Amino acid sequence: MKEELAIDTPFPLAVGRVQLHPDAIDTARMMQQALAWRGKAHSNPEESSAWTGDINGVWQVHRHPSFRWLTAAVERHVRAFCKRLGFDLSAVAFQFQRSWPVVSEPGQGVGCHHHPNAHLSCVYYLNGDGSGDAGVLRLYAPHHANELVPDMAVGLGHPLGPDSPFNRPWIDIAPMAGLLVMFPARTDHEVTNNDSADFRFSISMDIHLSCPQEAGPNPPEYLAPDPRFWDAFGPVEKPGASAARPEPPRPARRKKR
Repeated sequence: MKEELAIDTPFPLAVGRVQLHPDAIDTARMMQQALAWRGKAHSNPEESSAWTGDINGVWQVHRHPSFRWLTAAVERHVRAFCKRLGFDLSAVAFQFQRSWPVVSEPGQGVGCHHHPNAHLSCVYYLNGDGSGDAGVLRLYAPHHANELVPDMAVGLGHPLGPDSPFNRPWIDIAPMAGLLVMFPARTDHEVTNNDSADFRFSISMDIHLSCPQEAGPNPPEYLAPDPRFWDAFGPVEKPGASAARPEPPRPARRKKR
């Protein structure tokens, strides 16, 4: 009997992909609006960095009428994605925390980063042909459990081949018009340089997960209560205000007789 080795991968990184089919007019409106928001700016601020709305005052795209259909589609597919991950949708609520346009001119990209402020990140591509010429979304492995020797998966001149699916340092996703991508917000990622002759347009969205409002002020452990139960701190005291003490009342002056 032949001996065969089976290798399981029980701890995968979940990356959701959905190909949407928007109306061409809706896509044109969103591109025009992104360019209007960008105005005369061309980078962020280095010439090699794409313009991103989140650090330029444009971080609530989901509230704009031109993006209403996209917001609805993201809501639908985020719920489906989380349901596939095993979430009980009746026990969790979702909020759009931030959403912003990204406009990349030829030669521009976005450096490696992650979104610690959110739980789930989404990217929607307004254009792209799937070739990757306009730059790709590169998602980095959170850790290399199978490299055996520390840092072997990212070193140079090592015996570990780069094509092994068990030690892949990253995966690339090429932009395709209408493609929606979802992944855990803690995942390090970057966008490689746009090597095409055209602009690359995308919309990024950060999603927050909390306990639904129906759970009231007693949420389960580790899941944040509904934001409507949160209270903001009072205003910041001005310097020296806490040290100032009210003067004691002066005794009343006696009237002369």
